[in-house]
Amino acid sequence: MVILAVWGSTGTMPYEEIIAFIPIFVAVAMALGYDAMTGVAISVVPVGVGFASATVNPFTIGVAQTIAELPMFSGVGYRILILAVMTTVLIIYVMMYASKIKKDPTKSLTYG
Repeated sequence: MVILAVWGSTGTMPYEEIIAFIPIFVAVAMALGYDAMTGVAISVVPVGVGFASATVNPFTIGVAQTIAELPMFSGVGYRILILAVMTTVLIIYVMMYASKIKKDPTKSLTYG
């Protein structure tokens, strides 16, 4: 999840490219006793977190800072901090959800 979040924040792993990996993550999650939602959360959500924090993403930060007439990629330290905090919260949340599903599969959002 950390790697996918970092890739998402640099613009090297957009949503279009993660689509190919979703079935792999879902299959692994289900083989380990979790649900499909856990597999999706492990693959898609970190890319969204990375894109939202956009440390050096040229498609968001580069364009926005050029329009705002700010120095290119200024404030990268703050965005790295935001990426770290958001990724940590994401990992904790997904682990709590996965633990709940492992204990009682009927609590799954995709049960049945």
